[in-house]
Parts: sequence; structure tokens; C-alpha cells
Amino acid sequence: MKYHINENLSITVNEKGQATKSDVACLLAVITGLRHDAEGSAGAANVFVGEDETRYWVARPVAPGAEPDFSDYASMMQLAPHNNPAFCQALARKLGLFISPVLMDQGHLVGAWKVEHMAHYGVTNFKENGWQHGTHEPVQETSANLFEAICRAAMRVAGVGRRAYLFTPDPDSTDSQLVFLSDWVRDWIIQSTTDGDRLKPIPALDAYAICGIDEDNAMRILREQTEEAKQDVDAESLASATGIPATAE
Repeated sequence: MKYHINENLSITVNEKGQATKSDVACLLAVITGLRHDAEGSAGAANVFVGEDETRYWVARPVAPGAEPDFSDYASMMQLAPHNNPAFCQALARKLGLFISPVLMDQGHLVGAWKVEHMAHYGVTNFKENGWQHGTHEPVQETSANLFEAICRAAMRVAGVGRRAYLFTPDPDSTDSQLVFLSDWVRDWIIQSTTDGDRLKPIPALDAYAICGIDEDNAMRILREQTEEAKQDVDAESLASATGIPATAE
């Protein structure tokens, strides 16, 4: 799945939730507040600028056999979030992540780190306080590598793994709202409440789970999708009636 980070950047995630180091670094850079320099990113790397004007670079994915020239970035710092304690500390502080050690699990010594994002007290108690969506979703990641756990949690807080739905809170109303849900939250809603009957998947808007989208643009995309679907149906109907293929070879 491809998510838009901003108008110039995106991150592509596979079915296992994995992405390239380059995409991950770019997303985490934006989360911490670094500004993407689109003009300076025309070469072999994406360039980001901090509030103090410090410049960082993230190498673009390299094709097999290619030897990109990174000499233009010699005066900048290379950004490698998973190996940068100061960056991960800034990331955890920016998002308000809770970090705790995990020493034992079911009587076994594990020696791991648990990183959590809790928007407010009781956020995990869906049954009593209602289910949460978007950045209010509770997030938890555990890893033997603290920096990896922080980065994975930050990606999920930002929106990686969520999909778009139209939710109608009132069964007697036609007013709906766009929500972005992780699969586990959607499954809980369907299994534990009647709200699942009023959730409609909107795959065309999944890509906006990170950056969000305003109502006008969301409606425009949905209208375009509806029109394309109508044209496909019309073409198939015509082909069925005339025997002429809908698409020319």
C-alpha cells in the first residue's frame, strides 16, 4: 500500500508492514518536524532541513549495479533513524511515547523494550470508553532493539497500517464522517459492536491515512472513482450487447 506523506513524499508498505529504509527515514524525518527541501532533493538523496537550518540527507533506493554519487551531500549529516539515539529521543518526545523495559514474559527472561502511544487515560478500554480512530488509536510495539520499537511505533502513530472508512454514527441519519482505522480496531468494532454495520470501506482514500485529506478533495476523488466505475460498466454493457471487445487489442 502506498501512503502520501506530503505532496512530494510517499511511503510504500508491503503486506507485512515493511517499507524501504529510505521511505521510513523520510516519514520519520517529517514526523519530527524536519522540512523537506524539494529543490535540494533533485539528486540521489532527499534533503531535510531542521529549525536551526542543519541539513540532513536520506539516500534514495539504489538499483542493483548502480553507483550513485553522494558527494553533493558531504557537508550534511546522513539521517539513519534506527541508529541515531538523539533522533529517536526527539521522536519519542514529539509523539509523547511511553517507554518501559520488558524483563519477563510468561516466566521467561526476554530483555525487550515496550513503546506505547496512549492519547488519553483509558484509551485502551474500548468497551467502556468507546473505540478510537486515527491518531487517538492506542499503539504498542515491542522489540529487543529500543530504537526499532520507537521507529515502528512512530510509523503506526503517523498512520501506517490504517485504511479509510465512511462511518455513520447515527443509524437514523445520513451524515457520515471519514475515519482511518487499523485492521485490529476495525475487527474489534465488527466483532464487539453494531457500529460495523455502518462502516463502509473507501479504498480510494487509504493513501491519505498519514497526511489526511479535506472534504472537498475527498469528494472529488470519490466522484472521479464513481465516474470511472460507471464508464467501465457502460463499456462492458456495450461489449456484451454488440460483441465488440470493450478494449481494443
